[in-house]
Amino acid sequence: MMIAALLLPVSAQAQCGNAEFAQCGGQGYAGDTCCPEYDECKFVNTFFSQCQPRGLCLVPQYGQCGGSDNHQPPRPWTPENHHQQCCPPSFFCSYQNPHFSQCVYNTTANTTCASAYDQCGGHGWAGKTCCIPGYECVAQTEYYSGCNPAPLCTNTRFGQCGGVDADNNPWTREFGHSDCCPDGFECAYKSTYFSQCMQSSSRAAAAVAIEAEPLYGDHSPRAFSIQAQMRSIRVPAAPFECKIGAGCASAQEFEEEPSAMCSTSDDCDAGKTCVVESPYYASCVDCTEAVFATQCSYMSETFLPKAEKACGIEHCAGRCPQHTDAECDGSKVCVVQADNNYAQCISCNTTTFDSECKFWSATIRTAAEAKCGVTCPK
Repeated sequence: MMIAALLLPVSAQAQCGNAEFAQCGGQGYAGDTCCPEYDECKFVNTFFSQCQPRGLCLVPQYGQCGGSDNHQPPRPWTPENHHQQCCPPSFFCSYQNPHFSQCVYNTTANTTCASAYDQCGGHGWAGKTCCIPGYECVAQTEYYSGCNPAPLCTNTRFGQCGGVDADNNPWTREFGHSDCCPDGFECAYKSTYFSQCMQSSSRAAAAVAIEAEPLYGDHSPRAFSIQAQMRSIRVPAAPFECKIGAGCASAQEFEEEPSAMCSTSDDCDAGKTCVVESPYYASCVDCTEAVFATQCSYMSETFLPKAEKACGIEHCAGRCPQHTDAECDGSKVCVVQADNNYAQCISCNTTTFDSECKFWSATIRTAAEAKCGVTCPK
């Protein structure tokens, strides 16, 4: 089958056993020293080197970004000496003296959003509700939300960003989990138990730009074919194969599956229908009503309507791909993520909202709070 052949170049990427943020070096280390092609093996200290995303800036606000270090004799503050010369968002590297340059706040940063530590929300607030890059709007009381420094996101591409963990705790910072996503990715709701960092750009846009701009910038594996980049997501056959208390393995959720791609239903297993989303993406879908009901919650906003039409199914419960409240059952309303790539029917009833919101991704939770006028309890 031609599609299977087109997927073969992706196998070269799988040769490295290390995942993002895995150890790749250090004194006494005997494991793999390679990294995924979009990462680099970064020196942390004598005993530990780590696979980090290329371009990830680990310099904190007001941290050193130039000059010389404390080594004897002092060495220049350069990448060759394992120092970063970058600054976090809304900061720039300011020369202080020949021995020290510092990341200082840029007072001319984005003025369309609230500045560092300014108010950004609260009951009755009519001012700016967004924050400058590097800051997030955090509710402190019912009447006041402020722009606080956003923690550095060290979550992996396609990593879990919401739902529950192996101990049934909410996937939140309070329980030691990263609910953010790396640059270029958005936290997409999959189910009550699992949200995942997905590419924020649409498949169509990625397909058009693929020849000129690789998926992960200049560091992307250039051998990827269009079909490989638009590969199908492996959805569990039953809704809770990613069981509560066990979590989901993103490597399994996103491994390439050539048999899922199709051009006609003849390419699919018996009982499945080929759903064509665009010239660049198609997937085999089980149209059995019970199976479809469990799988449709994983489908993208653009793919879902095509699947409903191909399967002759009127509506996926809990989803509202046209972004209207009329698509939701009962008194539920349609809540749309900020990136418009996912929408979900949610009850604004305070009791129901409070019991469910702690399982959502940060992205869908923020949108739901704004839509319902309710704040998720800490």
